[in-house]
Amino acid sequence: MDQLNSLFQDPPADVSPGLSGSVAPARPLTRRQWAVVLVLWFACFVPRAGMTFAWPFLWSDSVTYLRATEALEKGDFDAAFETLGLNVFPAILLILRATGIDWTVGGAWWSTWIASLVVLPLFGLVRRQFNDQIAVVACLLYAIHPTLVGFSPLIIRDSTFWFLFTLTLYFQWRALTEIRWRLFLLAGISLTLAAYTRTEGWLLIVPLALWFLGRLPAAASVRSRLVLGTCATLVVVPLLVILVNITLLRNHSRWEWGYNQCIAHALRLVSCPTAPPSGNPIPEKDSQRIAAAVQRGPSDSANSRWAAAAELVGKLGSRVAKSFTYTYGLLLLIGLWKGWRVFLRRDQQALFAMNLLLLAAITLRNSLDGIDIRYFLPIVIVGAPYMALGLIRVVAWCAMLAQRCFHVSSGNRLGFAGGLLLLLILTGWVNTIPRSYPFMREEAELGRWIVNHVGPNRRVAISYNWLSLIEYYAQAKIVLPEGLKEYSADSLLSLMQRSAVDRPDVVLLRQHGNGWLNYRPILQRQEELGYRCVPQDELPGSCRQTLVLVRRDVPEQCRQH
Repeated sequence: MDQLNSLFQDPPADVSPGLSGSVAPARPLTRRQWAVVLVLWFACFVPRAGMTFAWPFLWSDSVTYLRATEALEKGDFDAAFETLGLNVFPAILLILRATGIDWTVGGAWWSTWIASLVVLPLFGLVRRQFNDQIAVVACLLYAIHPTLVGFSPLIIRDSTFWFLFTLTLYFQWRALTEIRWRLFLLAGISLTLAAYTRTEGWLLIVPLALWFLGRLPAAASVRSRLVLGTCATLVVVPLLVILVNITLLRNHSRWEWGYNQCIAHALRLVSCPTAPPSGNPIPEKDSQRIAAAVQRGPSDSANSRWAAAAELVGKLGSRVAKSFTYTYGLLLLIGLWKGWRVFLRRDQQALFAMNLLLLAAITLRNSLDGIDIRYFLPIVIVGAPYMALGLIRVVAWCAMLAQRCFHVSSGNRLGFAGGLLLLLILTGWVNTIPRSYPFMREEAELGRWIVNHVGPNRRVAISYNWLSLIEYYAQAKIVLPEGLKEYSADSLLSLMQRSAVDRPDVVLLRQHGNGWLNYRPILQRQEELGYRCVPQDELPGSCRQTLVLVRRDVPEQCRQH
């Protein structure tokens, strides 16, 4: 009990010296510390396992990874690398499918397991950069953080990336402070896996480079080993990629080096920031807005640029706050205030620089296809020790207030800490379910309704962009207007007017801000074109914002299945 109570006492002054210390010896865990880590892993696993049972539907990206995995199974490397490029996650799904486990079950439990394992490298990193006390509290906050818990069981790359991201930071820190060849090699391997899981993994080179520069003055006696080891870490990346190409991909028609669409998009924005992406026509409302901006003149254009920049900053700030959640964000701010001296150390500024570049990368992605709070979650993980400092400070304030008002001993802080942790869990519950869950659930239930009531292998046209989930659950073929990636009422109407062989069997209309007014031409001509509107009470309960039009001759065809 005394040891638990000591977790929330004021941190001692003997916080790690960071990069300024001499060559650090290895710090293996004792049996007691291993027991603590096991408890922390269990604390991570339980809420994530609960979410795995509570989440019965796929994420839209999961279907993309499934298609790449199926292509790998068939040896169709062109299709496998078309969307993601060379990537670790489809290879993981390939191994899981080879075991005979259903891919939805295996993928969900893999994500749950690997997200829980993040506490191992996180604990090792924080105890070396701070101390054991802050490491334990930081891992506790990671275990119950609602956004991290909510995304953990999804069959997407994020959980795997969190582990590889944290593992890379752990190995890089140990390699640069202990100057050991094995650690440099492990840092290079984990860096490669992280970079080829999510593109943001390449930003891990930033702390490696800045930590290396900060380590040089204190490592004068082993400077040559430090330089060679850091170079070896970077060399491992291309060597592993070459090894994969000459072994596993030896029958592929070309060499795969990675996913470069984000880089190409960034270069395109830098070289011609006003040009639209190639192949995508400017929507009418955007072309009118651009023409109006040109007519306003330079002064108004400058004002509009400032307004657009302010809007973008506000949007980024809102996403950051939602990724941390407001309560954990408040703990972060308190922790930064409490530990500002540590934050100003060179090693912490290297992580801060990486986070700034990640924000810049997210800003570029916003111009490509919007911002998802998942992209900010590595920043949340890096901020865990400062949230821990904030929680310790809040516990101290509560104990001091209780002593002054109720004459309660301020030495025993475990009760206050337990109450605050429970409060964090309760207030964070609303943020545990990802906000896209209702939409994904609707698409899943609607897809299952189509396959059960209309039949598989049907042609489906949709007025919104959740194409992959509908296609997967309905076992359908998505019909797209020629040359367009999304629909309009006119394009849908033209599809419905095609020949009986080419027109869609099912048309799905999602309600927008103007209700169903956008689809009035379709609804007025549905019977003439041979479609019927399915009554809402025949659809799944979650599909109240969607109209389903089915060809009248489909039920007769459906009896043949």
